[in-house]
Amino acid sequence: MSAAGTYAWMPPETIKCGKYSKASDVWSYGVLSWELLTGEIPYKGFDYLAIAYGVAVNTLHLPIPETCPEIWGKLMKSCWDKDPHKRPSFKDILRELDTIARSGFGETPNESFHTMQDGWKKEIAEVLHELRIKEKAFKSFEEVCKRNRYVRHLFLLMLSTTNIMSSFCVLFQRVRLLFLLFNFSLRKYN
Repeated sequence: MSAAGTYAWMPPETIKCGKYSKASDVWSYGVLSWELLTGEIPYKGFDYLAIAYGVAVNTLHLPIPETCPEIWGKLMKSCWDKDPHKRPSFKDILRELDTIARSGFGETPNESFHTMQDGWKKEIAEVLHELRIKEKAFKSFEEVCKRNRYVRHLFLLMLSTTNIMSSFCVLFQRVRLLFLLFNFSLRKYN
């Protein structure tokens, strides 16, 4: 297990709590497998803080291409289980890799594999593009909320200022009234 890495390869528990375990390395291995299989950079084009947040709250996942061999997809998904205790051990992963090797996938001609990989890259690019659009919409929504909180704060500040000024005016009117009554009283007795 290691205590280093970047957010794209880190599991949620490491990002949120700084917890490292063999299960953390299994998560990272799943990302590495995805990277080797697809030939893509994980979360390409995403801001590293968006990756950290999305992975930490389990809303951002690497897309597994639809035409990806089922056994590979199943292995990667199991490595990314949000519960670290449910992730496979490296012994389990080794058994799965042996099964994959016996399945004949390793005998896929290079040209066929690269053709599949090109298709996966296009599919992944589309999925990540849609996610980036959602991320931008979320950021815009977040900015609107922040602006609304600021406007609300200003409104409350103005309201409290108005209340203070209103109280001051009432006080001033009462003092003025007292002053007038006092002057009237003085005139009456003088």
